[in-house]
Amino acid sequence: MSAPKLKRVADAVHGTIALNDLEVQVMNTQVFQRLRNVKQLGLADYVFPGASYSRLSHSLGACHVTGRILDALQGNDPNITISDEDYQLYRIAGLLHDVGHYPFSHAMEEALKNHYKRFGKAAQEMGADATTEKPLNHENVGREIVNRDAELRDVLARGGITPEDLAKVFEHDEESRFANIISSDLDADRIDYLLRTAHHTGLPYGAVDLEYILSQLRLDQSGRLCIRNKAVRAADHFLLCRYFDYQQVSFHKTVAAFEWVLKDVISALLQKGSIQRMRALKDGPASD
Repeated sequence: MSAPKLKRVADAVHGTIALNDLEVQVMNTQVFQRLRNVKQLGLADYVFPGASYSRLSHSLGACHVTGRILDALQGNDPNITISDEDYQLYRIAGLLHDVGHYPFSHAMEEALKNHYKRFGKAAQEMGADATTEKPLNHENVGREIVNRDAELRDVLARGGITPEDLAKVFEHDEESRFANIISSDLDADRIDYLLRTAHHTGLPYGAVDLEYILSQLRLDQSGRLCIRNKAVRAADHFLLCRYFDYQQVSFHKTVAAFEWVLKDVISALLQKGSIQRMRALKDGPASD
C-alpha cells in the first residue's frame, strides 16, 4: 500500500503529482531547492525556447513515475507485495536521483572532467601527485550530499530512511530488488525525461505508450523487474524515441556548439582560479 498523500502539485506533464509529508520535507530542503536553478537541458532553450524546465520539476516527475510503476506491479500481480517502507524508499530515490547535478547539468560536469584530466596530466609530467584533483560526477556528488548534508539527513531519518538504504538503490545492490525502476534503460528517470522534454520542446518524441508498458510490468522467477513479451514493441518504440530525442535536442548542432563554448568558458575560469575547487564537505559548503 502506498503512503497517504498530503500535498498535490500541478504538473504540466502528469497533471497532478501527489506527495506525502516526508516527500514535501525532502523537497523543501536547501539542497533539493537548488535544483530549481539547474536546467535539465543545459543550453537547449537557446534553440527550443520552451525547453527551460528545471531538474526540480523533472525530479518530482521521476518520483511520481516511480510510484506509478510500483502501483502497476502490485496491481498486475496479486502475489507481489511491496511494503510501505520500500514504496517510500524508492519514491524518495526517484526524488533524489539528480540532486548532485552541477549548474548547466552535463556541460559543466564534462568541462570539469576535461579540465582536471588535463591538469592531472600536466602535474604528472612535472612530477607532482595529482591524485586528489579528480572531479566527482553528478552521481557521486549526489551520494556525498545524501551522506553529508545535515538537513537532508535529518529529514530522511525522520522517515526511517538512511543514506545506506538509498546507496543500495543507486548502486543496484542485491538487496535492492527494484533498483531498475530508478536506473536502467527503461526507468522512471528516462520516462519522465522523454515525456517532459517532448512537452517543453514541442517535438513529437515523447509519444511513449506508458499506460500499456505499465500494464505489462511483471517480476520474473528471479524477482527481477521485466515486461511481458507482448510489450517488447512498446519498449522498442520507447528506445527509438530516446534515440531521436537525443539526436534532435541534446546533439542538435546549435545546442552542441553553445555548450562547446560554455565548456571552454568554464575551463578558462577554472584555469584563472575564478571557480574554486569545492572544499571538503566536512569544512562546510563551497563559497562559490
